[in-house]
Amino acid sequence: MKMDFKIWSKGSSEKTFTNVIVCVVFISLLASCSNTKYLPEKETLYVGSGIKYVSSDSSAKSQKAVLKEELKLIILPKPNSKILGLRIKLWLYNVAGKPTGKGLRYIIRNKFGEPPVYASMVNFEKNRTLMVNRLENRGYFKSNVKFDTTTKAQRTSAVFTVKPGLQYIIDTVNFPKDSSVLSKAIRTVTGRTTLKRGGAYDLDVIKAERTRIDARLKQSGYFFFNENYLLVTVDSTVGSNKVNMYMELKKKIPQQARLPYRINDVVIFADYSIASDTSFSKAKATFYDSFYVVDPYKKFNPRMFKRNLRFHPGDLYNRNDHNLTLSRLVSLGVYKFVKARFEESDTADGIKLNAFYYLSPNSKYSAKAQISALTKSNNSTGTDLTISLKNRNTFHSAEQLSLSGFVGLETQVSSQQNFGTKRFGGDLDLLIPRIIPHIGFGKNSDFVPKTRINLGYEYFRRTDQYTLNSFKSSFGWVWNSSITTEHQFNPIALNYVLPSAITPLFQKGLDTNITLARSIEKQFIIGSNYNFNYNSQAKPNRKRNNYYFNGNADLSGNILGLLTGADVLNGKEKK
Repeated sequence: MKMDFKIWSKGSSEKTFTNVIVCVVFISLLASCSNTKYLPEKETLYVGSGIKYVSSDSSAKSQKAVLKEELKLIILPKPNSKILGLRIKLWLYNVAGKPTGKGLRYIIRNKFGEPPVYASMVNFEKNRTLMVNRLENRGYFKSNVKFDTTTKAQRTSAVFTVKPGLQYIIDTVNFPKDSSVLSKAIRTVTGRTTLKRGGAYDLDVIKAERTRIDARLKQSGYFFFNENYLLVTVDSTVGSNKVNMYMELKKKIPQQARLPYRINDVVIFADYSIASDTSFSKAKATFYDSFYVVDPYKKFNPRMFKRNLRFHPGDLYNRNDHNLTLSRLVSLGVYKFVKARFEESDTADGIKLNAFYYLSPNSKYSAKAQISALTKSNNSTGTDLTISLKNRNTFHSAEQLSLSGFVGLETQVSSQQNFGTKRFGGDLDLLIPRIIPHIGFGKNSDFVPKTRINLGYEYFRRTDQYTLNSFKSSFGWVWNSSITTEHQFNPIALNYVLPSAITPLFQKGLDTNITLARSIEKQFIIGSNYNFNYNSQAKPNRKRNNYYFNGNADLSGNILGLLTGADVLNGKEKK
C-alpha cells in the first residue's frame, strides 16, 4: 500500500493564507467597483431598501419582527442578488457584454449573469401604498408610512419609516340573524369560528372564515353556495381601538344557493370517451343497486362501483363524499380520467341533483420487453430478456393481472475451465381492488385497499455443478394511509427451494464447506412480512427537498419454527 502525505511548513501556510486573503479582497473590490461603470447615463444601481419601525405600543413591539419581514416582502423589485456579500451575477452579466451569437458570452450573460436593477425601475410610492394597505389589512387603520431615498457613488437605497399605530381588536362578531333556512345553517357552524372576541383584526382571517363557512355548508347540501355570497362589514367607530363585525348575506343571491340539495339519480358512464353519447336514457342504462351504469359493451361489473360510490338517491349532498368518490375511482388504476358533473333534476320539488360520472378507461392491455447485456471483470458475459404483460381489467372489476417471463444466460471463459449459468422463470401478480376476506377495512379511505396474490418460479442451472428450482407464493394486502405512504402486509409468504443434478465433484466441495452447503440445500420457508414505503415526490407540485424511505420486517421461517419446535441453538434444527 502506498500512502502519500504532504506537510506544509508554517511559513508556507502563512504565505498561502495571505494569498487567499489578497485574492478575496481583490475580487471584492473588482466586483463592487466595476458594476457601476457599466451604468447608463443618469442611471443608478438600486441596492435595496430598509424598514425603520417606529412604535411605542408594547403589543405592537411583540409583532415587530414578523411585521417587518412581511413588509420587506412587499418591496419590489428586489435588488441584484449577492453571493458572500458580492453581486457576482451582476458582475458576470456586465463583464460578458452583449453577445453576438450563442457562444460563451451568451452562456455567461444569460445562464449565470443577472441584469442590473436600476433605481428608476423602483416605484417607491407604489411600494409605500402597498405597505399601508398591508398594515390596514392587519388591523393598523391609523398607520403612516414614509420613505426617503439616498444616492451615493451611483448606488441608490431607500428607508421606509413605518408608524403603525395601535392595532384594532375585535369586540363583537355578529352572524346573520334572520329566520331563513340559509341563515340558520350558517349559525349552526359558527361554534368553531376563527373570528374571536379579543382577537386582532386581520383580513386574511376574515377570508379564511368565509372559506370555512362555505366548506361547512357544502357538507350540508348547499351545492350552489359560494363564499363570495358572504359579506363582512366592520364598524371601527366604537372607540378604544375596537371593531364590531357583521357577517351578512348579499342581497342578490340565486335561489339555488339558498337551499340544501339531495341526490336524485346517480349515473355512471363507465366507458366514456370524447366521442361518447352523453345523453342519458334510463332505457339504455343498466340499473344496479341504486344507480345507473351506461356501459354498452359490458366492460365493467357494476359491483365495482357499488363499493366505491358514496352518493345514493336521497343522500344530502356533501363535498367530502364528492371528493372521496373521485379519489377512489382514480385509485382503482383502470381509469386515466375521472370527472363528475352535478345538475339540477327536473323533479317536482326542484331541490335535487343528478350526479353524472364520466370515466375514461386506460388501455386494457399493455406489454413491455427489456433486454440487457453484462460483462464482468472475471471474464463473465451474459444477457437477460424480460417480457411483461398487464391486464388492467381481468375479471371486469379493475383486477390487475401482471405476467412476466424472463430468460438469462451467463458464461465465464478462463484459461482452465468454462463456467456458465442459465436461468428462466416467470411471475404472476394479481391485484384485486378490495380486501379479501371482506372486513370493511379502508372503506372510507381516499385510496382503495387491494388484495395481492403473487406466484413465481425460477429455474437456475450452473454448468457442471448444480440445478435449483425455486417456487414462491404470497398473499397479502396493499393500502395507502396517505398519498405519500404505502403499506404492504403479507400474512402468508412461502418459499420452496429444491436442488437437483448436483455433480459428484461439486458434492465433494459441499461435504467440506458447510456455508456453501447451506446456500443450496433444500428449503421450505413459511412466514409473514411487512413493507413500509414513504415517497414525498408523490405530493403534487413538490419540487424540492424530497425524501424516500423503504423499510421491511420479515418473519420468514420464524412461524414454521415455532410450530415445529425448532431450536438451532440447542441442536433441534428441523429439515
